[in-house]
Amino acid sequence: MFRDQRRVRAVLLSAAAALLVVTAGGQTTTATDVEPVTITYLASQNWVLESERELAAQFEAETGIHVDYQIIPADQYFSVLQTKLESGGEGIDIFGGQSGKTDIQLQLGVEENAVPLTDEEWVQRMDPLSTEQISLDGIVYGQTIWDTVGICRSVLAQSVSEDDRSAALARNEAFNEILERICARYSDCRYDGGAVFDHEFGEQHIGSLDYFHPSIDGQAVLADVTWRTSFWPEI
Repeated sequence: MFRDQRRVRAVLLSAAAALLVVTAGGQTTTATDVEPVTITYLASQNWVLESERELAAQFEAETGIHVDYQIIPADQYFSVLQTKLESGGEGIDIFGGQSGKTDIQLQLGVEENAVPLTDEEWVQRMDPLSTEQISLDGIVYGQTIWDTVGICRSVLAQSVSEDDRSAALARNEAFNEILERICARYSDCRYDGGAVFDHEFGEQHIGSLDYFHPSIDGQAVLADVTWRTSFWPEI
């Protein structure tokens, strides 16, 4: 268990990737005559599934270690987390977050608020893309919870056929037609005529953090395409 005067913090990243990080500044003991151990996990609303709670209950039954889920309303979570981290992280053993490399450094400050996990055995079994998301200077600070390579399963999953992908494309096209019709009803609504949807983005426009969202160049191209079809060039 962790010593009473421990400084234990962890980070769980979710969004482009979700990660579980266990960080401990204290030491452990194997004594059997110690007080019951509780691990406190700070998470946002709807981040913890019922299946995870059931697994935690099984974990407690087998180890005697209780997992205390501190669930914070989604609109308050990051402000609560930030306040706790700035005050030393007292009472947090594991915490959650969203987004990738930039946020774990600037927003979550894992270099100060999390323990390096690079040498843990399970790190070697993580997908390299997931590992990159939660590493700074080659040091791993978390474990992926949401599969980084599982983004947009409706079209990118290996089990999806070309017919399935064609059906997904047809749905998007149908949605765009609806948007165009609705936009035409309002004088202050400007539809882009399918400019963004029809634009052919290249590999250089895809970010290397999750290989899904636009890179800096991709964002610039997206901004340029939308600008040229907006109201602004006419003003």
